[in-house]
Amino acid sequence: MYGPKSVAPGKWNDLPDDGYEHNPLPRIVELALASHGEIIARWDFDEPGGQTILDSSPHKLDGFLGSAPEADPFDPLRIPGLDGSPGALRTAGKGYAQVPHSALLQPTGSLTVRALIRPSVDEQFGRVLCNLRYLGGGNRYSGYDLDLQRDHLRFAIFSEQGQENYIIAAFDFRPAIVYEVAGSWNQRGNLMHVFVDGIRISVPGNVEGSWHTTIAQIGPNQGNLFIGATSFGPSEFFQGDLDRVIVDTTPLIRAGDLNCDGAVNNFDIDPFVLALTVPSRYVVLYPDCAWRLADVNGDGFVDNFDIDPFVELLTKP
Repeated sequence: MYGPKSVAPGKWNDLPDDGYEHNPLPRIVELALASHGEIIARWDFDEPGGQTILDSSPHKLDGFLGSAPEADPFDPLRIPGLDGSPGALRTAGKGYAQVPHSALLQPTGSLTVRALIRPSVDEQFGRVLCNLRYLGGGNRYSGYDLDLQRDHLRFAIFSEQGQENYIIAAFDFRPAIVYEVAGSWNQRGNLMHVFVDGIRISVPGNVEGSWHTTIAQIGPNQGNLFIGATSFGPSEFFQGDLDRVIVDTTPLIRAGDLNCDGAVNNFDIDPFVLALTVPSRYVVLYPDCAWRLADVNGDGFVDNFDIDPFVELLTKP
């Protein structure tokens, strides 16, 4: 489970005494990383100083502060970590970090991005992470981004042709409170979800505040990945503090999770049977989810051959 960097698993309330109000740290469900994906990059900002931000994943996708590897006015401030760890970044409304282009940051399958944030203002508009390439012709991009839009959290992906798939969900973000935010796209089923502190938040009926286009894979961006600002400009700076930014290929809603609550357990049995037998009824009862998640064996069909793999998910430790 992704937990605090310097706190033993399970000790979710060991929060830093720094004068700020803190939410309990995130309880995002443990994921089967070996079978569903891997961490692409993780930046903890725990360096004692300097311009470099180190990626603790095996890929070593290190980045730097500001607009250049050398010190400049766009460098964020280094502050104590938001989860009791040595470091985090304070953007102050103009600072950001960036990571040089890598094909690894352009996944061809499912994607999840997440970060610890502490907003400094009400109703802000700012990017948490942005890996977009502008294609021209209006609102046409290639890539993905996660941002706060006033009292909403937005996650968007774009195909190489500029087709967009996004979700915007309302949440009352308060200044000086620590949250973990996450956006996740499950390529199987073309599902978009956003999370705050491990809880999936959605819009009524999954219609208002979302736009669903069938996208085979996320489009590439030949430029850098930006943390705390857009990747063009840059602009739309995040206002507050950022910590523990993670990009991985594990969808937070996965095959077998037929009620889309973030876990595969006995509560998924009834919706699984419904998706298998009467998918039209399933769609009515679970409008925020997708019957295609019943394709547990991944062969492209929802049929009896998915029953044994589904039972295995329920019974394995």
